[in-house]
Amino acid sequence: MLLGSLANAIGIVLGTLIGLLFRRIPDHMKQTVMVAIGVAGIVLGLEMALKSNDFFIVIVSLEVCAINGEWMRHKIPPRTIIIYSHIDNSICLIKSM
Repeated sequence: MLLGSLANAIGIVLGTLIGLLFRRIPDHMKQTVMVAIGVAGIVLGLEMALKSNDFFIVIVSLEVCAINGEWMRHKIPPRTIIIYSHIDNSICLIKSM
């Protein structure tokens, strides 16, 4: 069943509603939440990397992502939202105002 997709869609809708209700969230709170999300991503990545049977793939993946990130930082204008679709492997760039 598509339980993961359903949970993702519900999370997006709830996050949107919360964002609409609380428009004046202090910057320090936004920064704290972003740091927490970043730490969670690092922990998840480390957990997955340590479970890997082939650490060479992990190292190559990190290098490819680092090079791609640096390239994108110089080629894509600031304040651009990047949306990646895992369904058809397409990337959509939306410039925010």
